[in-house]
Amino acid sequence: MFFSGLQVPDNRMRKEFSRFSTIVIKIGSNLLTTKQGSLNIARIDSLALEVGELLSGGKKVVIISSGAVAAGMGKVKLSGRPKTLPEFQAAAAAGQISLMNRYYDAFQKINVEVAQLLLTRDDFNDRTRYLNIRNCISDLMNRGIVPIINENDTVAVDELKFGDNDLLAGYVTMGLKADILVMLTSVAGLHRRSGSRNAVISDVKEVTPEIEELVYDEKTDMGTGGMSSKISTAKMVTAAGEPVLLVDGRKRGILKDVFKGRGVGTFFHASGKKIPGRKRWLAFSAQPAGSIIVDPGAVRAIQEKGKSLLPAGVLKVTGRFESGELVAVKDAKKRTIAKGLTNYSSDEAKRIAGRQSNEIKNILGYSAYNELVHRNNMVVEEF
Repeated sequence: MFFSGLQVPDNRMRKEFSRFSTIVIKIGSNLLTTKQGSLNIARIDSLALEVGELLSGGKKVVIISSGAVAAGMGKVKLSGRPKTLPEFQAAAAAGQISLMNRYYDAFQKINVEVAQLLLTRDDFNDRTRYLNIRNCISDLMNRGIVPIINENDTVAVDELKFGDNDLLAGYVTMGLKADILVMLTSVAGLHRRSGSRNAVISDVKEVTPEIEELVYDEKTDMGTGGMSSKISTAKMVTAAGEPVLLVDGRKRGILKDVFKGRGVGTFFHASGKKIPGRKRWLAFSAQPAGSIIVDPGAVRAIQEKGKSLLPAGVLKVTGRFESGELVAVKDAKKRTIAKGLTNYSSDEAKRIAGRQSNEIKNILGYSAYNELVHRNNMVVEEF
């Protein structure tokens, strides 16, 4: 079977890896823990040495690290992965200090300082906090310090959770506009469904539905993310304009192999176009506070002509939001066609829905904008 998203291995592109300067490395729980659930100190030391070599070569590195929950399970006397939110939070709280201590010790051996950031999805919803996170990470890297980032599992509830660190790694990569996201996992890459685990796909030009159908998940007691979450993250990051590499983190010296261009793992090519910083935040990082359902005419105006959303094209407003918040613009079938910052609150939007812009002042008593969502504050869904 021919898969449209696959292409012949691009060895020239692999050789370009040596030029990448800002690198996000995501490390899965299975790589950091033993079968008994304790931290794998030898592997953490080895990874620190590999990262140190990258730093010595003039590269800047951010680590997205899982492992806190796994490291804390024994401390809170759990025999398996936590089943309730309090158990999950307790294990994360107990394990995070051990995880960071091990990272600190490992990097101290090579005279490299580390810093800890614990984030929730809500940190990316607010643009000011999002920018502060990005600036903090950039400043740390410029000082030669390695930021080590994990989800703040001790406070995150379902609506504020990333679900797994694959998505968090994607958000950080896009926020920094890093040169590449390298995902270290316990498999050699994305495999063909051929019955052979050695049939690794070297290059993926685009994450198509056919590529997504190749996914099989092998989650374990130590990890929350399977191959499906990695493919979803790759699809998002490559659409924003950054490449992703999925490689076997169990192999010693894997990072050296990667940046020597030795063609390991599965390389997901970037889309070829870099989405500007503000619009990538609108498209990927922030979560809409509500939705605006629009008629076919408004859909065409937005998608085909790049127009703003006017009140006249609005059929329905759902959710509660204030002026300036992010909303999803959807067609009559509830498919998201765009996201943008609204000029009016949900109550105001309901009152002016279906009306002409010159009627806004009479309806609301004021008219700050003719547009409900201006095109400059909108990103059209093309992914």
